[in-house]
Amino acid sequence: MNTRLKKALKELYSFIDYEKLVNPAPFDTSAFDLDRFRRGLAKRNNPHLLYPSVLIAGSKGKGSVASMVESILRAAGYSTGLYTSPHLVDTNERIRINGKCVPDDLFASKLEELIAIAQKEGAARSYRTVFEILTASAFELFAERAVDIAVVEVGIGGRLDATNVLNPIVTVITAIGLDHTSILGGSIEEIAAEKAGVMRAGTPVIIGPQTDAVANLLCEKAEEVSAKPALIFGREIRVSDIRLSRSKPLFSVRLPETQFENLAIGLLGEHQIENAALAVAAVTALCDNGFDISDTAVITGLRDVIWPGRMQLFPGKPLLIVDGAHSPMAVFRLVETIRKLWPGISPVYVFAANKNKNIKGMLDIIAPNAQGIVLTRFDWPRAAKTEDMMRLFPDSNIDIYTVENSAAALQLAEKTAGKNGLVVAAGSLYLAGEILESKNFNPCEYFNKCIG
Repeated sequence: MNTRLKKALKELYSFIDYEKLVNPAPFDTSAFDLDRFRRGLAKRNNPHLLYPSVLIAGSKGKGSVASMVESILRAAGYSTGLYTSPHLVDTNERIRINGKCVPDDLFASKLEELIAIAQKEGAARSYRTVFEILTASAFELFAERAVDIAVVEVGIGGRLDATNVLNPIVTVITAIGLDHTSILGGSIEEIAAEKAGVMRAGTPVIIGPQTDAVANLLCEKAEEVSAKPALIFGREIRVSDIRLSRSKPLFSVRLPETQFENLAIGLLGEHQIENAALAVAAVTALCDNGFDISDTAVITGLRDVIWPGRMQLFPGKPLLIVDGAHSPMAVFRLVETIRKLWPGISPVYVFAANKNKNIKGMLDIIAPNAQGIVLTRFDWPRAAKTEDMMRLFPDSNIDIYTVENSAAALQLAEKTAGKNGLVVAAGSLYLAGEILESKNFNPCEYFNKCIG
């Protein structure tokens, strides 16, 4: 990252950053005013309306689905924009054009431009938060680079998220769980209602794995807004012939009017197969909107998808897996995948999480499946203290350690696991980012190297 971008980011992070707030306020239209954000975009000639888009909400897997949809579209020959959050190492990761992170100088120039406008407007500014400025930056950069289509991951919720100013031609809602409860509500039903806010009249909606109650609620919301009949995982979207492996899992997908057999996915875990099925359903819906996406593009895009920090495997002695799982639902899928792919091996876990997450729920799943746990902390205002997490283990049959620095925690975990063991870092994408940095892995550099 060059000096100019570092300076621009320092200015950016002087704005309100909901990712860092320890006690964020519940969603309401005074703090999350989409009309205000729209007015700011209108002053900039509505860049978000200059290209078609796919909008993806959910509690788990929405970034993975976004990366898969973008990879398939790029394999089909389309010029793409991809907007995701949060980043792991560099802020540039959030905005990718044709698979590559936006270059430092281009990103810095856009941030400088929009920050200057916000500062000039003062209290009446249209863009008030870090996320709003980043979202506006992505929209403008996509328009300036004349992308054929943008694939956009919702930040938090859906209804009042800044990304929801788009007019998507396909919407996706991945698996919903209890996450961001202080903002979105304390029940699955409240959270699902917020996520359903991305639905549009006449627009296809793809729905990921849900409980029957949530799936039915989302179908009712789709009918209320006159969206096209929903395609739901486990009903209209089905996977079969699953063959898990430590490299590229194989599977087949069946949709109402088509099917794909022997697909391979470049990400580990059965949950990523479910995400891939949603991506296949989404691009199939795009075909109904005039996009030309061949079966070969689907095969190639899924096979070559790159999405760091999601069951990312680092060969070595011991083996290391870095995963951003940060809810009991996600941790359960992680533990199950490890159990199936590495039977008989109990990993040593490096664990850290934000204090507002269900830490006990995650550790209750990890502990019975671990050789040991190294509790640590990442450099973030909301990070839970190691001593607070330690109190969740009044009686334990496994070794529990506390190390304040994540890189040192990784070293201890590797020593504890031994050369033939397995180390797993999990609990937060922020921890994943710090572990990747300690391994000298830079996602943007990796994207650019792989894509060429």
